[in-house]
Amino acid sequence: MTLFNTLQNGQTYQKTWFPHPKLNQIFPENRVIKTTKFAQTLMPFIAVFAIVWQQFFVPHSQVALAAAILTALFALCIPLQGLYWLGKRAQTTLPKQTAVKFQQISMQLRQQGVALPQMDKPTYQDLAFLLNKANQHLPDTFWQDL
Repeated sequence: MTLFNTLQNGQTYQKTWFPHPKLNQIFPENRVIKTTKFAQTLMPFIAVFAIVWQQFFVPHSQVALAAAILTALFALCIPLQGLYWLGKRAQTTLPKQTAVKFQQISMQLRQQGVALPQMDKPTYQDLAFLLNKANQHLPDTFWQDL
């Protein structure tokens, strides 16, 4: 899998994951997604600010320009790190205990008449899709029982 595909998978996973407060206790995804979205908003501004600040206060220094460019590149890489982590996480196979719970939720949804594909080795992306379906079709007590 290429870096570009991993970043795309991270964006898809970020959009698919259901940010329920109960999941904060179980999975780090809510925090990582919140931080990544914040970084996507703020870091481009920081990158531009680093270059402008250097040009404003030390306009003819090569060393200051190099430091400002490195700071800008670092700032722009932070959201990519979050997306990369999310992309890798999305393709990771669920641990046994989580996979068992995944199958239980799948059975509950099938009992409600929701069509779901059968999966032998579900991934975190599959879990995100399943949790969205559960939120749509199962009662609110589902989240309390989780």
